[in-house]
Amino acid sequence: MGIDAVRGLALIGLISVHVLPDHDDATDEPTWSHLIFSGDSAALFALLAGVGLSLTSGGRHPHGGATMTADRIGLAVRAALIAVVGCASGH
Repeated sequence: MGIDAVRGLALIGLISVHVLPDHDDATDEPTWSHLIFSGDSAALFALLAGVGLSLTSGGRHPHGGATMTADRIGLAVRAALIAVVGCASGH
């Protein structure tokens, strides 16, 4: 549950970097949200994605057989959905 909470915070950081302005138009100074979240959120999200994948596939006791096959299929479906959303977003 803690990993999901931190992943949620990282996701909020990623969203803020892409939605909120990166500098103040009047002073041309970087905004607080850009200073806090730029770069760090993406790295944290990627790290936690790897941790989540390792825990999903069994952690210290990796799954085997049909369970591992199901894990791999689920991961492939997730990857395909992320690729579709990424391509559709136009970035």
